[in-house]
Amino acid sequence: MKYEYCGISIGDDIKDIIEKFDISKIEYRDSMKRLYFKFGNFSKKTNLECFFSIPIKTGKVIYIIIFDENFKLFNELEIWQELTDEIKEKYELYYDEDDDGIYLSKKYKYLKIGVDGGYGEMEEFKDYKERIFSFIFDAQEDIRWILQ
Repeated sequence: MKYEYCGISIGDDIKDIIEKFDISKIEYRDSMKRLYFKFGNFSKKTNLECFFSIPIKTGKVIYIIIFDENFKLFNELEIWQELTDEIKEKYELYYDEDDDGIYLSKKYKYLKIGVDGGYGEMEEFKDYKERIFSFIFDAQEDIRWILQ
């Protein structure tokens, strides 16, 4: 699997992608020592913006979060789609006990899926069905030792 969104992939070097971004869409967070790049793509329902982050020490993309309702993962999975048992089985998803509302994949190392539990956080979804809220490509654990 290629962990990619809008032509940006996990592991891309900042020098190879920086020209793709308007400087006003780049934010530096000193507490994390990272640059955050905003794609400008928003979820229509939540108004959350897709972004990725690059630690200053590595200069590589390590985290991409997608809220874009037009994005399809594996040409099948979409934001607000119900997360069924069949999907969980197919992609070997299991609930992350340490991070509420997140599923991890045994099959795809860097894939996480954020879910809305259908408990009324979203006005139109009060049916207690888990729905895909975000796709997250997360390689932070692989580089954590470099940053220490």
